[in-house]
Amino acid sequence: MIYSAEQQYVDEEKYPGATVLIGNVKMIHAGAVLTCKQALFYQKENFFKALEDVVVNQGDTIIQTSDYLDYDANFKQASVMGKCSFKGS
Repeated sequence: MIYSAEQQYVDEEKYPGATVLIGNVKMIHAGAVLTCKQALFYQKENFFKALEDVVVNQGDTIIQTSDYLDYDANFKQASVMGKCSFKGS
């Protein structure tokens, strides 16, 4: 999994085991690109929590938007919450 953000920090007291990512967050995994405003990345678990304006692009065929997304990179499974839309061909 490859990720980037404007700011990254660790706060073990508030978010144990997570790297906090803020601003123009981008995560790339298994051909999908996820963008959002904030995220928590749990490297040991290979788990990513995306928050605020979440957009997932899977190639040229699938675009999904949501308020919140949990992504388990080990199983390549995502769970979305909040307002969600999906476009696919």
